[in-house]
Amino acid sequence: QNGQTGLMLAAHGGHLAAVQLLIDHGADLNSTAKFGLSAVMLAVIAGHKEIVQALARAGADLTLQGTGAPGFTGKTVADLAAARGWNDLAIELAPDYIQAYANRAAAYYRKGDYDKAIADYSRALDLAPDLVDAYNYRGDIYDIKREYDRAIADYTKALELNPKLVETYVTRG
Repeated sequence: QNGQTGLMLAAHGGHLAAVQLLIDHGADLNSTAKFGLSAVMLAVIAGHKEIVQALARAGADLTLQGTGAPGFTGKTVADLAAARGWNDLAIELAPDYIQAYANRAAAYYRKGDYDKAIADYSRALDLAPDLVDAYNYRGDIYDIKREYDRAIADYTKALELNPKLVETYVTRG
């Protein structure tokens, strides 16, 4: 249906054993159907994380991008995983995926796991040193941890990148 292969149907349907059998028998991992969606993309969309991981391990092309459908155009597997809130998986699939680090850092922050949040904001900043929000949020965490020199340094860097951040001036003092 819609030009889907057996692998696509199994992946979308959550049939891990069938997916593994098809992988083992040489199914084309990178065929795309309607809207440019591949089996691994369909597995993400349907919420089948184990199938996504199996297809990734088998060598599915994780750089393919959806085409022609609202919400999927230009999206990779990592984009789709991050959109589901699967930031760990998005990072596993694309270790340089900046937004997944920022998303996961925000989740750690909300849970009060400040050291992990700092580590993920720091990784995001290693990959993209101009992320103003990451400096601000990491500064907020340093402030909570009473590491004021680090907080001030992050707020200052954020202001260097965007001097119009009135709230950051107030927070930094």
